[in-house]
Amino acid sequence: MTPPTIAIVCTVRNPSPSFTTWIHHHSQLVDRLYICLDGPTEVASTPIKTDPAISIFIGAHKSEFSGPSGVMQRQCKNVMHALTQCVDDGIDWLIHIDSDELIYSPEQSLKSYFSQIDLAISCVRFINHEVVNTYTAEDPFKELKVFKKNQLFVMAEEESQVMEYPFFFGYMNGKSAVRVEQCIGPSGVHAFEVRNGEVVLEQEICILHYLSATYNDWLKKCAELGEFNSFWFDDLQQPMYKSFLVASRDIYLHARQSGNWIAASDFYSQFLIAEPEIKNLLEKGKLLHFNVFNGD
Repeated sequence: MTPPTIAIVCTVRNPSPSFTTWIHHHSQLVDRLYICLDGPTEVASTPIKTDPAISIFIGAHKSEFSGPSGVMQRQCKNVMHALTQCVDDGIDWLIHIDSDELIYSPEQSLKSYFSQIDLAISCVRFINHEVVNTYTAEDPFKELKVFKKNQLFVMAEEESQVMEYPFFFGYMNGKSAVRVEQCIGPSGVHAFEVRNGEVVLEQEICILHYLSATYNDWLKKCAELGEFNSFWFDDLQQPMYKSFLVASRDIYLHARQSGNWIAASDFYSQFLIAEPEIKNLLEKGKLLHFNVFNGD
């Protein structure tokens, strides 16, 4: 049986030098990478070597919404473009992840995994875990190995612990892969809409989310989002409340306006977890250790 072909689509803005690690890691797992540049001026500065298995194109630029909602809207448009490319390139499965995420399959290759999937399954949801951040790191993908355990998909009796410390700064509802021939389009940035077939949850293969992994990563994300409405998709019925995202926006904008970055540094530093506490939480199973790059 011919193994299925797999692709990843990712929208990137001002990629850091460590994005080469992202490229190298995923190019060994899948057949093709669709890199969508979230800015037409980024072509020359993007650290991506010429490779026939990597397709780079200018992504969608116009958004009806501000901040993170606008980003998600552009990502969905880019996924639609990638789905069209998948048909032309003969791709069977498409995975949508971000430039600060690694897909990790410690027990088997993605090729092996998708080869065994029943034809009745059209979409797979992968659980995500979020990095325990640090103030500085040269390459977070290689240096940071401890993650906050996602408890959203655990057994019912543990559901009361879902939002326990250490809390997630970002999402907890995973990322997905879709069978291209059954896909209608993205359903937000975490899922896909399919014509037929089942959606299953996979916990052995996971998404490692390096959200604001370092202070500089956090500053970069804040700068890219800038000022934005405190409501998802600018809808008054969907407030963001006092989220890490909104708090970060306010701290960053104040620092940029005043020129005093001490409060910004202090804000970020308060979320760092000391080594003794990391050890304690690892023993309790609240944190997980992933050694993605065994030889590094």
